[in-house]
Amino acid sequence: MKRSASFFLIAAVALAWLLIKMPTPEFFLAGADGGHQLLGAMQILETGEHPYLDFVATYGPLTFYASAVAQWLSGMRPLGEIVLLTAGFLSGYLLLFSLLRREMGAAAAVPMVFLALLLLPQFYKYYCVVVPMLVLAAAAVYERRRDGPAAAGLGVVVGVAFLYRHDFGFFAGGALVTLMAAPGRRRHLAAAGAGIGGAMAPWLLFLLVRGGLVRYGRMLYDATFSMSRGLALPHPLLHWGNPWLSCAFALWFAVPLAALWVWRQRRSRGEEAGLFVPAACVLAALSFIQSSHRADYYHLCEGLPAACFCLGWLCAGLTPAGGRRLFASTMVLVLMAVVMAQAAPHRFLPGPVLWRVGRKLRYFRADRTTFIRRLLAEEPGFPPAVVVREVRAATRPGERVGIYPFFMKYNYFADRPFAAGMMLLAPGYYDAPAYQRLAVARLEEQRPRFLLWNELFTYDGRPQRNPVRVYPLFRQAVRDDY
Repeated sequence: MKRSASFFLIAAVALAWLLIKMPTPEFFLAGADGGHQLLGAMQILETGEHPYLDFVATYGPLTFYASAVAQWLSGMRPLGEIVLLTAGFLSGYLLLFSLLRREMGAAAAVPMVFLALLLLPQFYKYYCVVVPMLVLAAAAVYERRRDGPAAAGLGVVVGVAFLYRHDFGFFAGGALVTLMAAPGRRRHLAAAGAGIGGAMAPWLLFLLVRGGLVRYGRMLYDATFSMSRGLALPHPLLHWGNPWLSCAFALWFAVPLAALWVWRQRRSRGEEAGLFVPAACVLAALSFIQSSHRADYYHLCEGLPAACFCLGWLCAGLTPAGGRRLFASTMVLVLMAVVMAQAAPHRFLPGPVLWRVGRKLRYFRADRTTFIRRLLAEEPGFPPAVVVREVRAATRPGERVGIYPFFMKYNYFADRPFAAGMMLLAPGYYDAPAYQRLAVARLEEQRPRFLLWNELFTYDGRPQRNPVRVYPLFRQAVRDDY
């Protein structure tokens, strides 16, 4: 298969799959998770507030600022976020294909990328694909050149990974150290460190000027260790309540270990000299840390992109060169069967699919007021749209509104900034007394007239994870004043 033809095939299939997997307007409004970065972006643009300075956050600043740029360019329309998510995913999968093509050839790399597409993370988490792929692409450049500028470029990417999500910086840093572990490469660690510092310097200087640098470090520590306890789920490898999920975790966790073992065997025979594959294995293994926090299917998918590369490299190493076309054909047939099995119950036929994609795009390119009005015209009693309509009717544009514990999209579609520096309430999410008192002080200062709190809401169906129990000081202040 020609290089250009295979590249455009992957781009076309990935784009088509992303359009199909794009959330429906109903889910985009009701699904709270993606509202975190979207509401943070709105807060930046409409109030001039910034994460970690004016409101608490757990993700890196770039998750908010990237969405803010997309919202600014799109005139505060949902389409801006959809374009950002789609472009991020598409870039990540094309990078994965480019990396696999070097190891396997185009014919065998295509089905491996199709497999990665089937394991798409939640739609708002584009950075779970594009960031590790950028790290691997920069690592591949360094592996080929092995000089200071390439090391600095890799450092810049590691810094960007940290600014997207702080745990990503740790994962990428592990890959960087592995890649430069050989004696002849350690002299490049300084250049890599300069690249990391250059990428992070603007953000850290901004925090320093605003007097929030120390607080930022303290918040990172608190959020990392508190949320990991507050929202953790039983790990499938320790509790085999769902054998299929447990097997999936076990098999994928074994992929980077198996690839590393094969690499060592090949190196012992003098066939491998580079450190790119061990670096990829370290990145894949560390990425599973994020899958182990809330260990369910979607969080497993978030840690798989680097493991997909390791699986492709492993298949390339174990498949004779002449058998790769047979491998590719077999993979394509298996993946087609999986797609058909998924498609049959959902009517993934050309006509219905095109109609659904067109409907989604008509909604997303509209402004937020039109989005809600259309949704209520189609489904007059759809509860999230009703809430947004009532919030708009009860408040003025730009007026702060608190909607708790986990309904960030409502603020975004109502075009009302959130109050008290807290966009959500969750176990471990800055629930220590000091943070609750800070939220109460901000609430008293801002005095929002309108506040909603669903006190029956619990995370994972566990009563002990009801924010009413977790935030007693903040809840009492709300009860006293509202």
